[in-house]
Amino acid sequence: MTSATQLEAQVWSRLERGDARAAIDACERLNRDYPDFASGWHTASQLALRLGNSQMALDAIRQALRVEADNTLWMLQYARCLSRLGRSKELAAVVQDLVKGRLETAYENAGLGLLLTELGRRADALPYYELAVQLEPGDARHRYNLASLQRTLGDFAHAEESFDKTIELNPRDYEAWKLRSELRKQTPENNHVAELEALLEKGIDDNKGVANICYALAKELEDLGEAGKSFAYLERGAMARRRQMQYDVQRDLDTIATIRRVFSQERLNDLGPGIDNDEPIFVLGMPRTGTTLVERILGCHSEAQAAGELPDFAIEMMRLVRARAAGRDLARDQLVELSADIDFARLGRAYVDSARPATGARRFVDKLPLNYLYVGLIHTALPNAKIIHVQRDPMDTCYAVFKTLFVDAYPFSYDLE
Repeated sequence: MTSATQLEAQVWSRLERGDARAAIDACERLNRDYPDFASGWHTASQLALRLGNSQMALDAIRQALRVEADNTLWMLQYARCLSRLGRSKELAAVVQDLVKGRLETAYENAGLGLLLTELGRRADALPYYELAVQLEPGDARHRYNLASLQRTLGDFAHAEESFDKTIELNPRDYEAWKLRSELRKQTPENNHVAELEALLEKGIDDNKGVANICYALAKELEDLGEAGKSFAYLERGAMARRRQMQYDVQRDLDTIATIRRVFSQERLNDLGPGIDNDEPIFVLGMPRTGTTLVERILGCHSEAQAAGELPDFAIEMMRLVRARAAGRDLARDQLVELSADIDFARLGRAYVDSARPATGARRFVDKLPLNYLYVGLIHTALPNAKIIHVQRDPMDTCYAVFKTLFVDAYPFSYDLE
């Protein structure tokens, strides 16, 4: 009979060669034949997350915790699953348990650092990333994570040192090159233009890498006053990013037209009541219009907490819409139609319960720019919530988004039209 460890090795080997179906079959056999092999359930959870099934991943890691309740690796995976599912309150409780525990490896420290960062506890995350670097100084990923956090915390000098080390350890980390270029205004005496151009001339074998280096060059050359060369690299980078994605702008335009039609003034007047709650403050609008600045101003108030870009409203709304769909596979426009027929009081309660910070702040700021798509639902579900719509000159806005290489959003932004 094949042992548990042999079966587990088969799962990963089959996944690495791209045979997801065979990996799933091996994993199902592993969990069936060895139900008390906790590592097997951890593998099942990791596999499910990789394949995009967050709920199945959560169910699997709960089985691992059933067998070994105090295992730090299983707890970290449990927290990751909660994060993917947008269950921020449960996530905060699990992370707090991990903070109280003892972490031994660089992997564990880096994992907890990431979870704290996701919860907005960036300063708390810093020592865990630093310890990960100390434990594995030759791992470029730890250096990159530390540099990114230092950048977010405004420690630009140390961030540049950390990015320098990241690039030294892994010259193919093209995102590190780009982020380093953004840390300060480059000068004729101190810049990376020659290195960046040499990278492009040597050849980069993927569009993502080309995009990162081109955006870095555009930023540095703009700092140096070379507008023509800067814009040429910007266009080249945007084209490379566009080649990475399949995007039809008309589909988005059609969806927005549907939202405008469904949520007409007459329809809004007839929607069911929401809840009497004024805790959320929504800051929304186009990206690069100043929403982050507004969030930080509000977050300085003693009774408000800046909670970041929360996905909670869309998640809770879609749960109710999917329930109304009753298992039917509906088109996007049909889902928009259904969103006007949900229980808005239930939506308001679910959102506040999910998004409310554990700190107990009187108000919290949800700064997700794309919440503008749901503003009709927000006002119906939470009529007393404040909604701040940040606007900027259209040309400034369009050029600002064109100059920004987003991680995984706003696909329209890479085309000037």
